[in-house]
Amino acid sequence: MMNSKVKTGGWAWLCLLMLCHPVVSHSVMILEYETLLTGEPEAVRPASVTLDLHSGGICITDEASRVIDIFDDRGFHLYRTDATSNISTPKDGSIDSHGGFVFTDIAADGTRTIERLNYLGEPVAYEPEIPRAGWAPQHLIIAGDGHYITVDRAGLLAKHDSQSGSLIWMLELVDPQSENADMLGRPSEAPDHRLYIPGSKIRTIFVVSPDGKLLDFFGRRGTQRGEFTFPIGVAFDPVGRVLVLDRMRHKILLFTSAHEFVDEFGRMGDGPGYLYHPLAIASSPDGRVFVAQGFEGRVQIFRLSDTASAPSASNLSRPSAEREKTPAGER
Repeated sequence: MMNSKVKTGGWAWLCLLMLCHPVVSHSVMILEYETLLTGEPEAVRPASVTLDLHSGGICITDEASRVIDIFDDRGFHLYRTDATSNISTPKDGSIDSHGGFVFTDIAADGTRTIERLNYLGEPVAYEPEIPRAGWAPQHLIIAGDGHYITVDRAGLLAKHDSQSGSLIWMLELVDPQSENADMLGRPSEAPDHRLYIPGSKIRTIFVVSPDGKLLDFFGRRGTQRGEFTFPIGVAFDPVGRVLVLDRMRHKILLFTSAHEFVDEFGRMGDGPGYLYHPLAIASSPDGRVFVAQGFEGRVQIFRLSDTASAPSASNLSRPSAEREKTPAGER
């Protein structure tokens, strides 16, 4: 009889505990390797990857081959520029709303500037206003309003009108005399139109308003989880979380839109799904993540997903079985 009472009491306490501490689902982020983006001939050194949200086209700028490649949203190779495009040393090509190309390159006079091609790959005249002496834009994106955002070697962020070439605004992010000035990575535009610019040497991500005002910066130097060694690129997942590509840690770090660390993915190696000194990152609205690296001229495609799972010892202490399927899911 006593045993029966004790047993009944035990179940009562268990039920009370479950009521006071209900089981709550936790969101587990998974980054799975899907495939390799390949064309003919294959890329040598893909320096950037961008997505055209209008057509779904994928634009790869191959710095070593001096070409721009276009793939459709399924990964099929569609187009490659040729000698008629007169490309010299391209960086950061993007597809504009007319199907043409915009990128930074070295002009005939030896200065680096913004260049354009039409949809046939033929040069189109464009003369951007020079923000200041010595301006040499390295990285470029086309903003949501169609205008051009650039970062130059001296730490200057600038926005130019896509039609007239006039300067809309500029912001000095780093002292041009600093040794860190030439180590700003490619800018990226968030869904709310804020601009994110990685400061590679200073292990910081700058956050800038659409009208060119510095809003915030975040990042902590180090080699542990959630820390930066050499952040080089930024992208966003379908719900606006921030993906930061760290070239020297060979990882992708995930932050909330309020810049709180969530998780990180990736591992150094040369096999499918591994990263080796990656150079650029982009993402699509369906959760795909594109990572370009010079090693073996690879552009790999991953998929980021958000899976709800109840807390368990395995989930809390190590990656789930699902995440262990691919190297990118390893911690």
